[in-house]
Amino acid sequence: FPVTIRNSVNQGIVRASGNHLGGLVGLSEETIVISNSGNVGSVASTGTSNNVGGLIGNKTQQSTTITNVYNRGTVSGAAYVGGLIGNQRSPTTITNTYNSGSISGTKQVGGLVGSGFRINIVKSFNTGQVSAGSTLTFGSAGGLLGELTTNGSNYHISQSFNTGNVSGYEYEQYRDWE
Repeated sequence: FPVTIRNSVNQGIVRASGNHLGGLVGLSEETIVISNSGNVGSVASTGTSNNVGGLIGNKTQQSTTITNVYNRGTVSGAAYVGGLIGNQRSPTTITNTYNSGSISGTKQVGGLVGSGFRINIVKSFNTGQVSAGSTLTFGSAGGLLGELTTNGSNYHISQSFNTGNVSGYEYEQYRDWE
């Protein structure tokens, strides 16, 4: 059954040691439509949690439509960490959204989406700081998307931008080309 979330805001703190943390949804395999909603609370892993997002931690299988939403809270985790969605593995359309919260993790960290597959982003932006990596890992980081997975023909990003600082850790072993 489709899940619809409208005119809703999380203002609380979401903190756990397990995977799949989100300001509105931790994990979903169902069709989701989120509109006119947001997150202002922090979403944080207390351990090595994967799939952490300001709105949705992990979205698999059925489609997702996100319109007129925002994240202003700090989001932190291990891998697959994003201002809106941590790990996205279903056809997704994101329109008129923004993130202004600080987003951090070890790898696959993005201002809007940590790791994305079959995604359409329109009129959206990030102004929050994005940081990935540690001395033990090298991390992919991006102002909008931390990682694009296979089949690049299914991506469309238009009228969107990033102004936040983006940083990743460069692991010494991978500097052989210098």
